[in-house]
Amino acid sequence: MKYVWSTPAIRAFPRRFLHSSSRLFVDVSVLNRYASKLKRKAAESDVSVEKLLRDAEKLHAIDKKNTTHVTQSSTKRLDSTTNLKKLHDFVDLDKVETLTTEQATELWKEFCLRRPCTVGAVLPASMYKRMLETAKRYPVFVLPIPRGQQGLETHILQWLFPQENTAHLVLTTLLEYKLRREYAVPHTTVLHFPELSETKKIVLTLSEFDPNKSISALDVQILLHGVQKFFTSTDTSITGRRRLEMLRSFNDGCQYDLKQVAEDMDMLE
Repeated sequence: MKYVWSTPAIRAFPRRFLHSSSRLFVDVSVLNRYASKLKRKAAESDVSVEKLLRDAEKLHAIDKKNTTHVTQSSTKRLDSTTNLKKLHDFVDLDKVETLTTEQATELWKEFCLRRPCTVGAVLPASMYKRMLETAKRYPVFVLPIPRGQQGLETHILQWLFPQENTAHLVLTTLLEYKLRREYAVPHTTVLHFPELSETKKIVLTLSEFDPNKSISALDVQILLHGVQKFFTSTDTSITGRRRLEMLRSFNDGCQYDLKQVAEDMDMLE
């Protein structure tokens, strides 16, 4: 059983979006949005904008120090924007408990469809448990989004654990992090609500994104599709072992291949 989405289902990455190398590609719209900041930072560093972007490519292998920065900044942003919201902040939990699993799923889908800049999902409690266990071992990773002829745009994801059985997720572009470091602002916040995991065997998910950061509902679905593939992997298959190894390598500060990550997101189960 996979995610039940509140927006149209996505298709796998078209192969034409995969570039022959694994270097970082930046969407033109992202560059345009940061043009003035890039110029200012280049001037402050006495380097060209081109060199600044080349330096961004070197972040392919983010080390432990940088990972800590991502964790700290993401935690601050999540705490300040969500205040650790619970499911009862969005729906009448007592009434939802009286519904069947199917009815609760439909209710959540309809609720999320009415909210702007929101992608909702319902996932099996067993999938969430496996995802949570993996996320605690590997709390940081990168995932790509295809950007036409520009290639792959890199996004950093960071898991946060406000409570023992609760995991939230924040995502930002690699370029945003490169430019702003600990002040990087996530473009998407993903909240998981396990309140129904015992009674309905499901976990509800609410993903809120900022369209002003050149991110769309489809982009969010692509990223969450990748999260599902990597963080629910097991070592019982060759594909699962390879994905877990990529998670481990990245969190250990080793080199990683963005093209391989993209290909694994495109792989049939």
